[in-house]
Amino acid sequence: MGQHKQSICKLIHLRTLIFMEPVMDDANKLFHEVFCNLKKLRVLLLCFYNSRKLPQSIDEFKHLRYLNILKTSISELPGSLCTLYHLQFLRVHRDVNNLPAKICNLSKLRHLERCSPSLSFGPIAQLPVPQIPYIGKLTKLQHVLEFSVAKQMGYELQQLRDMRELRNILQINNLENVRTKDEALEALLHNKSRLDRLELAWSYIDDLRINDNLHLEVLEGLKPPCEIHDLIVTGYKSPVYPSWLLEDSYFVNLKTLVLSNCTSLECLPSSVQLIKHFRHIALCNILNLKTLPCFPGGLVSLNMMGCPLLRFISREELGQDVQHTDLMKVGNLSSTLARILEAKRGSKISKKVRDTLSFEHSSLKQLMALMDDDISAQLQTIKSAIESEREEVLVEENIIKAWLYCQEKRTKLIYSRPTENLLLLPSSIENLSLSSCNLTDGALAVCLQGFTSLKWLSIERIMNLTSFPSPQVLQRLTMLKRLYIRSCWCLRSLGGLREAASLSEVQIDSCISLELVDENGIAVMPSSIGKLSLFGCILGANFLSTDFPRLRSISITCCRSSSSFAIGHLRSLESLSLNNMPDLCFLEGLSCPHLQDMHLINVPNLTAESFSQHHAWKSLAISSSAMLSLMLSIKDFMLPEKLCFEQYDEPSITFQSSANFTSIKFLEFRDSKVMYLPSSLKNLSSLERIKFVRIPNLSSLPDFPNSIQQIEIQDCEC
Repeated sequence: MGQHKQSICKLIHLRTLIFMEPVMDDANKLFHEVFCNLKKLRVLLLCFYNSRKLPQSIDEFKHLRYLNILKTSISELPGSLCTLYHLQFLRVHRDVNNLPAKICNLSKLRHLERCSPSLSFGPIAQLPVPQIPYIGKLTKLQHVLEFSVAKQMGYELQQLRDMRELRNILQINNLENVRTKDEALEALLHNKSRLDRLELAWSYIDDLRINDNLHLEVLEGLKPPCEIHDLIVTGYKSPVYPSWLLEDSYFVNLKTLVLSNCTSLECLPSSVQLIKHFRHIALCNILNLKTLPCFPGGLVSLNMMGCPLLRFISREELGQDVQHTDLMKVGNLSSTLARILEAKRGSKISKKVRDTLSFEHSSLKQLMALMDDDISAQLQTIKSAIESEREEVLVEENIIKAWLYCQEKRTKLIYSRPTENLLLLPSSIENLSLSSCNLTDGALAVCLQGFTSLKWLSIERIMNLTSFPSPQVLQRLTMLKRLYIRSCWCLRSLGGLREAASLSEVQIDSCISLELVDENGIAVMPSSIGKLSLFGCILGANFLSTDFPRLRSISITCCRSSSSFAIGHLRSLESLSLNNMPDLCFLEGLSCPHLQDMHLINVPNLTAESFSQHHAWKSLAISSSAMLSLMLSIKDFMLPEKLCFEQYDEPSITFQSSANFTSIKFLEFRDSKVMYLPSSLKNLSSLERIKFVRIPNLSSLPDFPNSIQQIEIQDCEC
């Protein structure tokens, strides 16, 4: 920048100044020595990373219309910024957590954006801006992602009254701070005709003293503009819908309805004219929902989670006293969960068990009033395990015994229905997600019949499900591409999944009873599968025995397995990721011709024999020096161009003076406890790029080789 200072200072009529690359000059010095004569600037885009404060002298640019400081390290804005009365566009970095108190004086401001810098050429992610007191003065502002209502002056809902230019997305939070319907009416939401998406949210408070009539009055006053496409209501506590949501012809463009934590609602809006336009419906934690309407023929996606009073069962299953405790003995379930938990202490697996028990506790508590038997003592036992900090408590036999007792009573309740209750959906459905609902095997089979458009299916925490539908049902899902199954503890069979000929991606997570082979020991996955992800499961020896000609990616995490399995027959395999696999000793077939990416994290018992027939990979991730030494003990072993140390718990890394390291061009350290790097790092003569991600203990950096071109540091405190 130094050689250009004098030239730029002479451009007194300059209107636009854009820095494409970071400048190294001090920000205050830059403003004082270079920008001081540029009084007519209209557009200023800065790029530097040596100052956290925007200089006070920014107020000298009285004609400034556009100010972009995203590509800077600025996190503090001066009060003098609020005197730039012509400013129309302001974009700041995500680290700006507070705005000047009088920023509401910028009455011509149209765009105020807080963004997360993009690491590539993708779109810039916009984030909510910090709360602005008296934001209602910014009548030309077009974007306010979030507005949080507060009781103090300057943060009332009426601040939105004159902001008629608002468009795209608006989320209004903390509606519990609105005291009357008249206050809600003052927002004049129905005049914000440029809004596409509106979210109205009460903070989720599990309090029986909440005035549900006040919730209804407030929502009545928050009538949206008729032009909106998406409506989201969160935390609403009245069992009654506002009148504007029941009008037949008001919402002609409404395509998406999301109801979340609206715990008192018992049904969906009854207006047929309203519902027929819906293409996307999401129902999350509607604990008292008892009935569903006839869904419209154009419905594309349905997401239903946490609706425990909905009990779906087919006619053939009525009266069948199916006891899941016959299938899953207390000791077996407890020991299975314990084995999986041992795969990685302190990992996501324990959190997922805790989350599952938490969802189960909420659902069972809601069902208890309908049961003939008292399960309150068992629920208290489950609750104590959820609240405990010890992981081991989650899988203790008394906890599992309590859950199985509740599961038995729930099963009895479901199968004792006098009539069938089916989940009937239109054939237009493309995305279906069912979670924490009561759905039997037969009801799922009926539901999936005729889904000729279904592309994505997600089944989570459905404890009454023991088997997927037959081949006759699944072979009709001719468009199904992705299947996600999570925490279905009683699921034992994938039924006729092998016949789902278009299925390309399968994720199975924490399905502890599931068999991935049929009664003949043959893998049940379809031959069309291209990506397979398994987490927290028990794997038999033959789960990959079949030829999968399109399988390109395998990821296995926190699973218990046999001591070996073969992948040599998977000729299309490109990526193999194994994480926290304590039982695995031998991998046969690492010489797969297309295998490029290897990820071996916490696989402590893997032997050198596995690597004897390997071929050159493009990238390798490991978690220990022992694994690195094991590989280097193989004659002629050559490390790939990219080497990553992930979850590496040792304080240091040693790079031996060996020709094996000359091939490394990209070195990465991620989620590790490394404190320092060796001086021998400078001997890696081919190293061009080095990256550090979440390495909190790294105290200093060594000398790098002359070949280095890029150093990247993310979320480190060094």
